[in-house]
Amino acid sequence: MNHFLASLVYAAVFTASIKAQDIPAGSSIQFALASNSSVCLGAVAPVDDAHIVLGTCGTPGTTYALDDGTPSVQTRIILGDVLLEVCADAPLERWHVAAGAGEISTAEEEEALCITAPVDGKRGDLVTTQSCTGVPEQQWIVTTVDA
Repeated sequence: MNHFLASLVYAAVFTASIKAQDIPAGSSIQFALASNSSVCLGAVAPVDDAHIVLGTCGTPGTTYALDDGTPSVQTRIILGDVLLEVCADAPLERWHVAAGAGEISTAEEEEALCITAPVDGKRGDLVTTQSCTGVPEQQWIVTTVDA
């Protein structure tokens, strides 16, 4: 299993056309675990190569600024001073984000990988990428929050 790292520097988030949602540029967003909406994707520190873990939603490191809106190739997610955006030539680091509850999956055509929390994910647990199977640990809710 690969750790979903903040080293996905240059990580773009794309929305699949059938799952698309409209998030205005400049919005602050959180990725909450659907089965436990009190925990969100977060970085352990605002530095390159920091692990992405589950953190209490609303705490430092769990709110991201979406600077260009979606679903643009130019979309980037910024965490504090760390720019997390995917290189255009790295297909495994392009992500499809579902509207409402759903998977955050790679744009890979053969075997998609999904951002996956541990079963009964709790604050501090490392987030990984695994084959998409539709399990609750792969269901996320993207919400817009007040900055």
